[in-house]
Amino acid sequence: MGLTQRRMVLAMRKVGVLALIAMVLVAGNLARVSRPPQVQSVRAAGPIGTGWQQYDLIVSPGDWDGRADGAPDIIARKASDGTLWLFSGDGLGGYTGPRQIGSGFNIYTRLVAAGEFTGHGRPDLMAVRRDGELILFPNLGHGVLGEPITLASGWGGYDAVVGTTNFSGFHRPALIVRNANDGSLSVFAGDGTGVFSGSSRITSVSVKNYSLLTAPGGWVNDGFPDSCSRRPDGSPCLFR
Repeated sequence: MGLTQRRMVLAMRKVGVLALIAMVLVAGNLARVSRPPQVQSVRAAGPIGTGWQQYDLIVSPGDWDGRADGAPDIIARKASDGTLWLFSGDGLGGYTGPRQIGSGFNIYTRLVAAGEFTGHGRPDLMAVRRDGELILFPNLGHGVLGEPITLASGWGGYDAVVGTTNFSGFHRPALIVRNANDGSLSVFAGDGTGVFSGSSRITSVSVKNYSLLTAPGGWVNDGFPDSCSRRPDGSPCLFR
């Protein structure tokens, strides 16, 4: 066999090996595609701390302290003296701390996770004062609470206030509130600089008898945040 013939045979063998590898890869991909989806199991939740009965207002604003782990944190008010405490998430299902970040919060009836309301790339905190004033506490970074800023009055008439993002489609924080008199829901849209750009009613149906109003984000994965609540019979309800 000549040199040219031997080179042709070797080349054909290499092509055959490559073709076989390609067939194996394709078969593997097809097998993965045709394989039924695996059911993900859920493990029972366990306690991550003790002594939480001493806190009466608790919110999770997101990554408040700005640590590199990016883990969400918890802010809680101690009922006995009105001090405000930060529980920094450790990214492993637990937290470190707590660390006191404020005092004098016994004059407030509600804490609200406001999202990046001031537009500085950090989640901010809001609170409703006993006289109905809505107060903004900017996040100054590294978990430091800024000086209070009065945003609006008359918020004592709302018995539920939750923060959300992109509710109006503008990728800006907003607040959803429930009118205590008629049970209607309204949205107050932030303008991205620390003030509201306007408000509008988002439902004429009364949800007065619903409890635990919350905004879990894009629950149905359509690009817009949704709202959840609990019916009087205890069953959960989704507001898309």
